Amino acid sequence: MTRTHVPPTGSRPSATGKERIVALDGVRGVALLIIMGYHFGLGWLSGGFLSLDIFYVLSGYLITGLLLGEYRRRDRIKLSAFWLRRARRLLPALLIVLVAVTLMVRFAEPAGLYPGFRMSALSALFYFSNWWQIVSSGNYFGATGALSPLTHTWSLAVEEQFYLVWPLVVLAVMHLARTFERGIRALLALSISGALASAVEMALLYHPGANTTRLYFGTDTHAQSILVGSVLACGMTMVQMRRGEEGMAPRANGRANRVLLTLVGLAGLAGTLLLTYTQEGTSGSGFVYRGGFLLSALSAAALIVGAVCVRDGPIAVGLSLRPLVWVGTVSYGAYLWHYPIFVYLDGTRTGLQGLSLLSVRFAATFVLAAASYYVVERPVMEGTFWKSIRAVVPATALIGATVVVVVSGTLTSSASAAAVAPAPAQANRAEWEAYQVHSFDHAGSRVTVLMVGDSLSLTVAIGMAPYAEEYGVDLGGRSHTGCGVAIALPLDDHGVVGDPFPNCPTWPTWWQDDVRQLHPQVVGLVIGFWEVQDRWLDGRWQHIGDPGYDAYETAELERAVSILSSQGARVALFTSPYFDSGEQPDGQPWDQDAPARVDGLNRIITDVARRHPGVVAVIPLNRYLDPGGRFTSTIDGQVVRQPDGVHTTLAGGTYLAPKILPLLAAVGRTG
Repeated sequence: MTRTHVPPTGSRPSATGKERIVALDGVRGVALLIIMGYHFGLGWLSGGFLSLDIFYVLSGYLITGLLLGEYRRRDRIKLSAFWLRRARRLLPALLIVLVAVTLMVRFAEPAGLYPGFRMSALSALFYFSNWWQIVSSGNYFGATGALSPLTHTWSLAVEEQFYLVWPLVVLAVMHLARTFERGIRALLALSISGALASAVEMALLYHPGANTTRLYFGTDTHAQSILVGSVLACGMTMVQMRRGEEGMAPRANGRANRVLLTLVGLAGLAGTLLLTYTQEGTSGSGFVYRGGFLLSALSAAALIVGAVCVRDGPIAVGLSLRPLVWVGTVSYGAYLWHYPIFVYLDGTRTGLQGLSLLSVRFAATFVLAAASYYVVERPVMEGTFWKSIRAVVPATALIGATVVVVVSGTLTSSASAAAVAPAPAQANRAEWEAYQVHSFDHAGSRVTVLMVGDSLSLTVAIGMAPYAEEYGVDLGGRSHTGCGVAIALPLDDHGVVGDPFPNCPTWPTWWQDDVRQLHPQVVGLVIGFWEVQDRWLDGRWQHIGDPGYDAYETAELERAVSILSSQGARVALFTSPYFDSGEQPDGQPWDQDAPARVDGLNRIITDVARRHPGVVAVIPLNRYLDPGGRFTSTIDGQVVRQPDGVHTTLAGGTYLAPKILPLLAAVGRTG
C-alpha cells in the first residue's frame, strides 16, 4: 500500500505536526503483516483482507492532514507539487515490479498461463486495476487456477484515485467556505456523509450471490475507509486549532483523558484483531458488507487515536518497537512484492508447505522490499529526482518504456496462443454458432449428438466441433450448458461456501426440453468438477467417497439418464478427468482435486452405465486426457488443459476429436 514519507528534521513539517510519530509506521507494519499472513495461508487470519482498511484510514488521515496543513499555512494547495510528490513516492518501485513480473511471465511461465496479463499490468500502471478486475470478472475471494501476480494492485488503484480527486475536493470546499474554520467544518460534514453513503451503498448492493469482488474492489463502495481517515484528520485538526497549535496530532491532556484515549486505542486494536480472526470475504451472513468494513475502519481510526494522542502510552510504545517500525517503513515495497512472491514461490515450485513455505515467502518479500526501499524509494524521495514539473518528461519516458516492456513481453505467436486458447472464448464465431444447435434437420446421415453437462462439456465439445462432420457426427449443444447433476447446496469451492450457479437445480427441465425438441440419437453427458466438491447434504458436509453422498450422486445420475433417454436417445456418459485447480495458500492441494474423488465418481458412472445395457455407453474421457493415470496438461507437446486445471483447450479438442467422435458415432449407429 502507499505510504506518506516523513521528511528528515529541518524540512517541511509532516501531516501530524512538527515531530514524527513513529508509532504510525508501526500501524503500517501491523496492517502489512496481517495482509501478508492472510495471502500466505495463515488460516486463522480468515479476515485478514480487512487489514487494508488500516492502510486506507491512515492514508485518508495523513493526506487530508497534509492538504489542510498546506491550505492553513498558504491559503492554497499547490496541486502540481502534491501530485509530483505522490508520483515520486509511488511510481519508481511500481515500475520495477511491473517490469520484473512481466519478464517472469514472459520467460519463466508457460505461454498463455495469464491470458489477461497485459491488461492487468497496464491497469496497474495507470491505476484502474480495481475496475479492470471487476469488469473482467475476477474473483478475489474464490479464484481457481493460475492467480494473476498483479491481483493485489486493485488496492493501489483505489488509493491513487483518491489522491487524484480528493485534493480537488478539499481545495474547492476550503475556497468556497472563505474561512478555514468554516471550510474544515464543511469538509468534516462532507467526509462523514461520504463515508456513510459508501457504507450504505455497499450494504444495499450486497445480497446472497452478489459479486463480492465488485463490492470489495469498487472505489465507490470502499471509499468509506479512506473517508473515515479524512473524518479523523478534520476532527483532530479542529482540536489542535482550539489549542492554537498546528497539525492534527493533539496530545491527551490530563490523566483521565490519557486513560480514556488509551482505552479507545485498545478497543480499536481489539476490534481489528477480532474482525481479522472471525470474518471471511464470502461470509454467508454478509456482515462484512453490511457494516463490517465501516466497523473495521472505525477500529483502525480508534487505534490511530490511541497511538497519536498518548505517545508514551502502551499502544504507542508497542507500535514503536524497532522491528515493527522497520516493517512499516518498507511496507510499500513489501506490499508490491509480496503477492508476486506468493504466486511464484508456491508449493509446486519449492516443494514446501505450511510453516516452511510461509517462512520462505516472508524472507523473500522482505529482502526485495529492503532492496526496493534503500536502493530505489529512499534515494528518489530524498534526492532531487522528479521535484519539479520538468520531471514530467523523464517520468513519461520511464512509463512509456514500461508500457513497451509489458506489451512486447505479452506478445505470443499465433501457434502458442492457439495451443492454450480456452474454448469457447477464443473460438471463432462460426464455430460457436455451429455448436449452438437449434435443430438437427440438416444432419443427413450423420449421427446427431447433443452435448450436455457442466462447463467441461462445453469446452470439450467446442474443441471437437470443427471435426465432427469428418467422423459422421452432427455435434451440438445449448447455451445453458454449464451444470452438473449434483445440486445439494451450499457447496464449498476452494474454501468459498455458497451457490455459484443458482439456476443449476433446473437442469432436469432444461434437458427434458432439449431432448424433446431436438430428438438427438445420442446425448453426451460430461460432468466432474462440480460433482467432487464438498456439499451440504443431510445436515452435514459430504463428498464423493462418503456412502450417503455416493448414494445421492448415483440417484441424480440415474435421474439424468432417465431424462436424457426419454425420447429414445442413447446416453454416452463421459468419465471425468483429474483436476488441478491450484493449491491452497499454504501450498497444500485442495481436497476437491483429490484423485480419489474423481476415481469414485468414475466408478459411479461406470456402475450406472452397467445397469442400463443398450441404453447407456461409457466414453473414457479420463483415459485420453490423463493417459498416465494422473492430471496431465500437455500431451505430445500440445497444451490440452487450460490454466485453471479444469477445462480443455482448443488444442485439447483437436487431440480428442479422432478418439471420441468415432465412439459417439458408433454409439448412435448401434442404438
